[in-house]
Amino acid sequence: MDSLENLIFAPLKLLEKKDFKKNIESINYQQRKHLFNTIILNKFSPIYLNYLYSKKIDELLNKNEILLLQNQSKRFQIQNLEVIKEVLYIDKIFKKYNLSPVYLKGVALINEFDDISLRSQYDIDILFSKKEVFKAYQALKDSGYSEYRATKKSLNKLKDYSNTHHHLPELRRSTNIMIELHHRVTTSYDFKKCPLTEKIFNNKESFNFFGAKIFKPSRNDLLIHLILHFSIQNLFCNTLRVFFDINQIEKKYNIDWIEIYNSYENVKIKKAILLSLGVFNKNFSMTNSFVKLKDKFPENYPSNEIIDYCYDQALNLNKTKIPPRKLSKIAKKKSFKSLFLEIFYSLFLSRDNVIHTTKSSKSNILYIFYSSLILFFKRINLYSFSVIKLIFRKGKVYNDYKKIKKIQNWIN
Repeated sequence: MDSLENLIFAPLKLLEKKDFKKNIESINYQQRKHLFNTIILNKFSPIYLNYLYSKKIDELLNKNEILLLQNQSKRFQIQNLEVIKEVLYIDKIFKKYNLSPVYLKGVALINEFDDISLRSQYDIDILFSKKEVFKAYQALKDSGYSEYRATKKSLNKLKDYSNTHHHLPELRRSTNIMIELHHRVTTSYDFKKCPLTEKIFNNKESFNFFGAKIFKPSRNDLLIHLILHFSIQNLFCNTLRVFFDINQIEKKYNIDWIEIYNSYENVKIKKAILLSLGVFNKNFSMTNSFVKLKDKFPENYPSNEIIDYCYDQALNLNKTKIPPRKLSKIAKKKSFKSLFLEIFYSLFLSRDNVIHTTKSSKSNILYIFYSSLILFFKRINLYSFSVIKLIFRKGKVYNDYKKIKKIQNWIN
């Protein structure tokens, strides 16, 4: 493992001060910049800062680097408190309407960390049965929530929307916390019938969430949901935080990955488990029983080439300009019209998408106009040249696409 990778994973490896110093002194300016960009992009600055302070390593970094981590951490502290208030608020609404939500991802993980500020929260993901999800959506709208993208879909259109999406359009009120109501936890693009949703309902567990009794997936189902989100849904892009989520659960409980693996018949899930664990354990032992699992089921274990690419993708060492899912989507467009529309909607963002992308609370016309222009020029530089190279099958972007297709073909 080289110095940059050592530094990215320093909180997991618990590098001592002398080792951190040796590694940080051996990297160049660009690598140092990449380190902090990776931490910020993957939203684990609170964990990184906590590690730096606990080992008294912060003095080895310059003021701007510490300030960068502190600013994001403070923002997450405020957001986490807002998420907690929002969950308590909407849970009262759901109880009033006799609905049965199961809280996913961040909310489900919050009790696994000793300090709630360590695990960043951005939105609230909630699973309902297909029967209840529309009632829950209407209950929130009747309680003052509005659609984030202002689509104002009728019930019939919402049902049509749910046939092609695994969650309904996001809702929010005066706060900027997004509420996503799911009727399944995987996309129909990835799985025709979701292999996990029913399991989550059958195995759900109650827990105390700041005085309220709410439900979350069982520990094993939560791990699989994290793995599917990390591997199949996001193709290992900008989801490095899952290393810390799974490591935190591993530290607290004796996880039997062989038992989890054997609990699924779906080969795609089995492959996703082995590939993800291969990435987690590529350069240091992070999860229990991994070696036994790898040796016991070699038929579903990926090649080193696939693991290496996914690992580099997770650490953004590939420096892929376009996210893998978007890259694959663009490359699959068969007509000029569909290609044009895909690029058009990537370049010209709606008002709400500008606010969401810039993560700002400002919504005045001048700010939106200015931000739209900045984002447009950034994206036209990104997409125009990349699409041309894809069409003519040239350059790094085309090589990235081929590798992504190879991973998708292997998983499928």
